[in-house]
Amino acid sequence: MPDYVVLISTLGGIEVFGLNGFVLGPVIAAMFIAVWDIYAEGREAETPSSM
Repeated sequence: MPDYVVLISTLGGIEVFGLNGFVLGPVIAAMFIAVWDIYAEGREAETPSSM
């Protein structure tokens, strides 16, 4: 994950979850990015190529 995403997710996690958000924020952000990549790859495989 890029450094700025870790910073933003840490600060957001602390705001939402308190001290536990220090860990939960980046974990949730990493899981979101991983799921987004899996979804994008699956969607790309479904589209027929025009070649």
